[in-house]
Amino acid sequence: MDVMFYSNGVKDSVGGSEDSGHIRFSFSLIEGYISLVMDVQTQQRFPNNLLFTSASGELWKMVRIGGQPLGFDECGIVAQISEPLAAADIPAYYISTFKFDHALVPEENINGVINALQFSQAEKH
Repeated sequence: MDVMFYSNGVKDSVGGSEDSGHIRFSFSLIEGYISLVMDVQTQQRFPNNLLFTSASGELWKMVRIGGQPLGFDECGIVAQISEPLAAADIPAYYISTFKFDHALVPEENINGVINALQFSQAEKH
């Protein structure tokens, strides 16, 4: 089971980002293991030492796939994203919902992600 929640909160115009003020929270329960994926602001809502976080301290960036909801009409989206990232040896955690798809990638690789996806797009045209 994988469930992703989006807040219906008012956007924060101060941040300037399209996603400002929206909370991202993904809950996954797979074979008895729980995984939570959330932004830093949401993590701060939990009491200290309640969550086990990455021991490495690795930070991940969320990349929204597409500028509008993809729905079920599009196919091959995950492959179009994951193949160039795999070829560039960049790990990704993919979250797909009806409205949007997101790829989480290590923050340290964000420039490599952008380059790999732009190169892949340029090859198609």
